[in-house]
Amino acid sequence: MLLVGGLPMFYMELALGQFHRSGCVSIWRKFEVPWKTCNNSWNTPLCTDTLNATLGKSGERLTTPSEEFYFHRVLEIQKSTGFDDIGGVKPSMALCLAFVFLLVYFALWKGPKSSGKVSPE
Repeated sequence: MLLVGGLPMFYMELALGQFHRSGCVSIWRKFEVPWKTCNNSWNTPLCTDTLNATLGKSGERLTTPSEEFYFHRVLEIQKSTGFDDIGGVKPSMALCLAFVFLLVYFALWKGPKSSGKVSPE
């Protein structure tokens, strides 16, 4: 996991930090993730920034920007007509799922002997 996730992420943080003359941790203040604010095309009027959250009207279900990003942008639930309409296959999600399956397959391909012994016997 360190080789697949940790080192590439660390290298990306170092490269971005060097390019923008900032530290590898403080570089993330310069790049805003899309699920941080309610100023996007997929947000609804019920979206509430977590920094400016106040009590709304009784009975209103306020949502966070991250909830709306996941349900409206990633899953595209707003395009569904009901419970029986599961929608089509999103190519980006299918590709991501195939990549994860391949990653798990190759991790388990030779069994535990390929990852090294945990305790000497």
